[in-house]
Amino acid sequence: MWQLLKRKYLLPLAGQIPGNGSHIFEQTRIFDIDGDSPYILKSVKRNKVTADKVIIASHYPIYNKAGLYTARIYPDRSYVVAIKAEEPYPGGMYINAETPSRSLRFQPFEGGKLILVGGENHKTGQGGDTTQHYQKLVDFARDTFTVEEILYRWSTHDCMTVDSLPYAGYFTADKQNLFVATGYQKWGMTNSMAASMVMA
Repeated sequence: MWQLLKRKYLLPLAGQIPGNGSHIFEQTRIFDIDGDSPYILKSVKRNKVTADKVIIASHYPIYNKAGLYTARIYPDRSYVVAIKAEEPYPGGMYINAETPSRSLRFQPFEGGKLILVGGENHKTGQGGDTTQHYQKLVDFARDTFTVEEILYRWSTHDCMTVDSLPYAGYFTADKQNLFVATGYQKWGMTNSMAASMVMA
């Protein structure tokens, strides 16, 4: 469901890109970059894309020859359960400041509102049994709402930086036409816009 929201957000942006030397190449997974302005981007299907400027905004950077981003970024996992409740959801989005973190938001669903309860984050691979994290969110939901049904559950990985600040700008100081945008600390929809404005 979250993927559908992101798609709804991204499709209008994608509609603005083609033209003036810009293109969208779907189904073209890049695994390496050669050259230096122009850059040659190599895809797994052995296709090549040539570009004067490159922004690596691939969640986890696919290119690491100079920036050592693999040593400065780690994946963090968090969880969501989607519930139907008897009482109406008050609207809005909420997140607490305490630990463990809990967030609430809603999604229109079958004439009503599906409540999304999120939290339980941990460094990927270090959280133990994942079912316990879902259960804690369910327990929180039942303490907060009169839960009728638990319809969905999923988890996500977000890139975190060692200093908690997103990386947005030159890939390295000497690469004036190669940029990176990642490490949004779970705030990708807003921080990606801020990163694009910084790089523009």
